[in-house]
Amino acid sequence: MSTHMSEAMARMRHKFKVKDGEATGVLGGYMVKAEAQVTDTERVLEFIATTSDVDLDEEVVDPAGGDWSYFDNANQKKMFLDHKYDSEYCIGLVRAKSKYMEGERQVGWKMRAFIYPSLKTPHADDFWTRSLYGPMGISIGFIGLEVSGLTPSERKVWPGAQTIVRRWKAIEVSGTGIPCNVRCQTLAGPASMYVPKKTIQLTPTQIVV
Repeated sequence: MSTHMSEAMARMRHKFKVKDGEATGVLGGYMVKAEAQVTDTERVLEFIATTSDVDLDEEVVDPAGGDWSYFDNANQKKMFLDHKYDSEYCIGLVRAKSKYMEGERQVGWKMRAFIYPSLKTPHADDFWTRSLYGPMGISIGFIGLEVSGLTPSERKVWPGAQTIVRRWKAIEVSGTGIPCNVRCQTLAGPASMYVPKKTIQLTPTQIVV
């Protein structure tokens, strides 16, 4: 496990008073729909949160096993940066959440998050700007409720996985540069909306250092 992930889970255990022996972790999602609403007041990211891929911890987290009661009922629904829970790292609000299905099988959760504008701290603006020009990660902090080894049939589906989290309680959603699941990338919108389509050639006299 990377130092970044270890620190994130340590913060989570401290913040939510997770008992010794209870599993915690992070899982992620990736964007499949790049439809950003960009106005002076609206900055919205749409993404698929969580996949059932094998993550960097050689673990599979079953999206269908997610319990969102704390996240929903406590009106938490806030989006943080890198699993840091001080108010300055609260960068947005999850406005919508729904199951993401492939046929009859749930493979993730669809989400729409609003990124706060005009804060006194730079974190929300920085994350939004970076997401316009390249992939940024989405990561969900959770407490494991049922964790076990894989059955022989499951090992064929997920070669290389050592454990599977069958049931888990979602705690929070974070934007991050390096998600635990390498597929968990998100873009705010097509890069062509924000990057010049033509390369501007400058003469030496036009270059300002």
